[in-house]
Amino acid sequence: NAAREKYPYLSEASKKEIHTLSRKSPANLSIILSSVLAFMSVLVATGMRPTNACNLKRSDLTWYDDPTRLLIERTEAKTGSKRNATKQVFCCLVPNKDVELCSLTHLARYMTMTANEPTCQAYVFGLGFVRKAGQSTTSYLTMLNRRMTAMLEVLFIIHNGKGLGDGKKVHIFRSIANKRLVSAGCTSQD
Repeated sequence: NAAREKYPYLSEASKKEIHTLSRKSPANLSIILSSVLAFMSVLVATGMRPTNACNLKRSDLTWYDDPTRLLIERTEAKTGSKRNATKQVFCCLVPNKDVELCSLTHLARYMTMTANEPTCQAYVFGLGFVRKAGQSTTSYLTMLNRRMTAMLEVLFIIHNGKGLGDGKKVHIFRSIANKRLVSAGCTSQD
C-alpha cells in the first residue's frame, strides 16, 4: 500500500508482476535481471519497440565471429502511420568499446545463462513463460512484455529516469513518462 501511494503511476499489471518477482529465488532473480539488461540493451542499440523485442526468436539471430557481430533479422509490425503494415528489418550489432555498455555482451551473457532453459528456446526473452495450449501469440507476447515493462518501470523509479538508455530515446520510457504525467493530473490536451 505504501508503494501504491508513493508510485500511483505504476500500472496494476506491473504491480502484480513485481509481486510475482518478489517471490523468486535470488538465483532466478539474477537470471531475470540479466534478461532485463539484455532486453534494454537491445532496445537501445536497435531502436526497436518492446513488443517487437519480445517477439525476437533465436532463429532471428545470426552470430558472426570474425569480426564479432550479431545480425538481427525481424519483422517490424508497426511502420510509421501505416496500419497493418509489416516490413523486414535487419540490424547489425557490433561490440561497444565499453564492455559495461555493450549490448552484444549483455545479450551473449543472458543467452549463455539460458542456453538450456526450455522456455527460451523459441523466444529469446521467453524466460519462465510457458505458452499454454490454445494461447494466442499476442497473449503470450503480452505476458513477456508485461514483465519487461514492470522491471523497467522499477529501474526507472530507482534511477529517477537517469542513466537508463544511455541518453537515447527508448520507446518504452514514453509510456512510463506518460503514466507519471497522467497521475499528476495532466490530460491529453495539456
